Amino acid sequence: MTAPLNGIDADPANQLEAQRVADALDALAQSLAALEPGIERLLVNPSADPALLDRARRSARRLRLHVERITLVVDGHAATPWHGQERRSPQRATNVARLPDRLATPAKPVTRSPDDWEPF
Repeated sequence: MTAPLNGIDADPANQLEAQRVADALDALAQSLAALEPGIERLLVNPSADPALLDRARRSARRLRLHVERITLVVDGHAATPWHGQERRSPQRATNVARLPDRLATPAKPVTRSPDDWEPF
């Protein structure tokens, strides 16, 4: 989502989308808060079915990825994709040149032997 959540310079469709996302995130936060007692019981008594614990673990990891992305987007730190365009400023130094692209040649393996060692 690229529309600001505060409604400045956003068209009505983007505002509706932002409102829908904010409402869904509120509902999700409330649902997760309701899970706290059950999570505490699992910490105290981990005798639940191992398959269920594994399923919960995988879901929690997926949820963590989503939460990190949502936080980045909402905080305005979403990474912008690079499409090969020039990123250097017009005010950049002009007395330097870019290095030529390196060829993809494999490095030669270095074989060491005890004869290569220097004596003390």
